Parts: sequence; C-alpha cells; structure tokens
Amino acid sequence: MPSPTTPRAPTHSQRRILARKQHHWQQQRGDRSARASVQPRCSGNLAIGVNSLGANVSGNNSVAMGFTALANSTGNNNVGLGANAGQNLTTGSNNIDIGSPGFAGDSGLTRIDGIDGTTVAGGVPVLVNGNGLLGTTTSSRRFKHDIRSLAPTASRLMRLRPVSFKYNAAMRRGVPTPAVRLIAEQVAKVYPNLVARDSKGRPYEVRYQELPALLLAQAQRQHAQSSPSGVRSPGSKSRSTGCCVTRE
Repeated sequence: MPSPTTPRAPTHSQRRILARKQHHWQQQRGDRSARASVQPRCSGNLAIGVNSLGANVSGNNSVAMGFTALANSTGNNNVGLGANAGQNLTTGSNNIDIGSPGFAGDSGLTRIDGIDGTTVAGGVPVLVNGNGLLGTTTSSRRFKHDIRSLAPTASRLMRLRPVSFKYNAAMRRGVPTPAVRLIAEQVAKVYPNLVARDSKGRPYEVRYQELPALLLAQAQRQHAQSSPSGVRSPGSKSRSTGCCVTRE
C-alpha cells in the first residue's frame, strides 16, 4: 500500500495571506453581531461628559452636558447642563435642569440651582409669559405712552375675591401647602388686563406686579374723599361745584 503523503507546511507568504483573510472575516462577523445585538432605539440625543445619558435606551431629543448629566434619564426632550444636572430624573420628559440634579418624579419642570436663598439688592423681578418667554418690566416714563390716572377704575378692587387653596401639583407631590391668592378666571371678569394668558388664550396667572399701583390709587382716592382739606391724588382731575371739589 502506498504510504500516506505528509501535507506540506504553508509557506511564510501563504500564512500571511491566510491571517489577513481570517482577520477580515472576524471583523465582518463582529460588525454583524454588533448590529444585531445593539439596535438603535433612540435618536436626536447629545451627550457630553462621563456617564451623561448613561442609562438612556429609549429617550429621544435630550441634551446632557456635564459629568453624569441626565445619567438616569430615559425620558424625552430633557436638558441637563452642568455637573450632575438632572441626574435624578428617570422617566420624566420635557425637563430643564441647569446645575440642579432634579427629582425622580419631575416632568415638564425647570430647575436652576443657585437662585433660591440668594439676595439681590437693587434688582427687578423676572417675569415669564404664557409662551415661556423670560423678561423684566420697566417703570420709566420714557418707555410709556397714553399714561392715565387709575382713580376711576381702582374702585373695582373691592370686587376681587382673595381665597385660600392648595395647588393640585403640590397635592400630587405630597406637600399640599396652603396658599393665599386670587383666581385668574375671577380676576379676568373684573380686570381683564390684570390677567396673563397661556398660549391658548386661557387665564393663566394674575399679574400681581400690577396690583400695588391699583391699591395705591384706591387708597389715595379714599384718603381724598375723607380728607377735610380736599387733598387730591396726583394726576387726578377736579372740578368746582361751588361747595366742594369733585374728583373724576
């Protein structure tokens, strides 16, 4: 019987070609495996920083910038700016956390760290309208026109109804702290321009920053009516009736 032939060992050149083919095949197999096991289920996100958006596997359109920013968030349309910003958020969406870690149950809230407890001398209030625009108001005459006395309309203040209540959102969070304010819908019937409205035109909030001027006008009117000297409020008109001064 013929003896079996011994296979010849591959040459150096053949071993190099075989190694390249094997490496290429392993790369292709790895790419296919990665694509099969990690299917993208979220999009439109931006994460900059260690572990930012680290737990997100399904949320879309969120921005996390900073160490562990939005690290536990799986919601949508969240913004976390700064180290640990929004790291306590979980499934909530539409939150904005600037330097604040937020809370697990937050949804549709804005939190900015470093404001609460900070005293600002000589500043002015920051207001927000129904479309979310922030800004301030001005009191200088150079920014105004059609300036009129409030005395004829200030008497309607007595028709406003202060009430005590508890906010629905505070009840849901388990902190139903009583509050004392006005109801925007009721104020709108008395002073339509004293109410801020949301994007749908519905009464949203009372413009409390306007109330001091109305209160002052009413106090001046009552003082002028009760004062024997007939002192009238600044800017009010008067006419003589022979025995007294009538204010309009």
